Amino acid sequence: MDRRAFLRRSMTSALAVSVRASLIGVPASFLVNRSTYAQESGGAKYTIFSGSSAGETLNCNGPGSYATNSSDPASYIEHTGIWDSPVTVTLGEQQTLAAPPYADLPQGLLDTLSCFNYRSHTNAHSELPNVMQLHGALKNDRGEGREELPSAIAQETRAQLGTTLQTPFVIKGNEYSYEGSPLVSMKPTIFKEAIFDDSTESIFGISLEEFDLAHDFFIDRLYGDLKNNGTPAQRSYLDNYALSRAEAQSLGSRFGTLLDAIDDDSTESQLRLAVASCMVGFAPVNVIMLPFGRDNHGDMQIEIDETLDSIAALSTYWDLINETGMADKIMLTHCDVFGRTVSHNGMRGRDHYGLHTVGLIQGSDVKGGIIGGIEGSGSGFGNIRATGINSNTGSKSNPDIGEDDALLAFGKTMMAAAGIAEQRLDFRIPDGKLVRSLFS
Repeated sequence: MDRRAFLRRSMTSALAVSVRASLIGVPASFLVNRSTYAQESGGAKYTIFSGSSAGETLNCNGPGSYATNSSDPASYIEHTGIWDSPVTVTLGEQQTLAAPPYADLPQGLLDTLSCFNYRSHTNAHSELPNVMQLHGALKNDRGEGREELPSAIAQETRAQLGTTLQTPFVIKGNEYSYEGSPLVSMKPTIFKEAIFDDSTESIFGISLEEFDLAHDFFIDRLYGDLKNNGTPAQRSYLDNYALSRAEAQSLGSRFGTLLDAIDDDSTESQLRLAVASCMVGFAPVNVIMLPFGRDNHGDMQIEIDETLDSIAALSTYWDLINETGMADKIMLTHCDVFGRTVSHNGMRGRDHYGLHTVGLIQGSDVKGGIIGGIEGSGSGFGNIRATGINSNTGSKSNPDIGEDDALLAFGKTMMAAAGIAEQRLDFRIPDGKLVRSLFS
């Protein structure tokens, strides 16, 4: 068996532990090592991390990319023909202009969506790991070397969440590593095939209609073990957090429904699997990719099609996290290796552009809005650039975060949105500054 096959089999086995723990109502860490730390600590959120080494066009058609007056630098951004006329969208309490499809996003999602302007300082696809390491400013959990954002978030939240996996779960992408070792990815269809039987509608041999019976079996075994080998504190912990039969049946049905709807590896299916993973405490960070145009040097239709696809997927995501009760437990973020040139080369496509990139941070504790902005005049290469940021207001006026440090601020603020304590943020990113306006 090769390493990739071994790791995939290991992930499948780990998910079985997560499902069993969720049916009982305890974190996987309690099932594995009887840790009662999880759930009692609070604060940490599951993270859905979207990363793109392709370089997306959020800076060219997303919120804030249209001019509000003749002196606005956004007037130099060339838009696709059918999106020349923008729509007004409201992020939190802030109104801004965006391409028409953004009006289709649920208002609840927009109220908690922050669009973060930064400079990635690179124009190369292969530099995504370096961008996720904040060009070396993000330290490992010993305060040394460097680490990527998904792995750093996982290291800081996994104990509180009590997840089965200690590392990020990569659903899409092959650019990710953990403590220097590559992470294997697993597509939604492959993952579903490994655990879900369509013919019997069962997960690991448990029928979707019999999760209450599985709950009884698993909890009886756990009580028996704790009676003989557990401590009073562990038995009390189980009493406090154990699900009822009805709750176990409901959770199992919702989890099964999420998996049953996966029939491809689309953006929507990636999000479905990520939400399912969070529901059962499988991984602290789940990695996907939201495309908004990708490497479209020669076809502007790609920008249109993929933006529509991701907006539709995000709308479905909003429905899913509300239907499953996960809206307050997940933070979603998007990080690009670079943005795209404001000129579309006569509708032929856009080139790589590291001087202006837009990232996303969304979560129930996040105050929606535009963070930072752009400056410059003209649509030529290098004319339009991301500005500095005022850390207290989030605007580009009176910045105390320099334009070259906005990427560090993005990473630090993203980690804060995942529920990581400020002391740990300062330890991991000592040179970065937190944008506090996202949480006020």
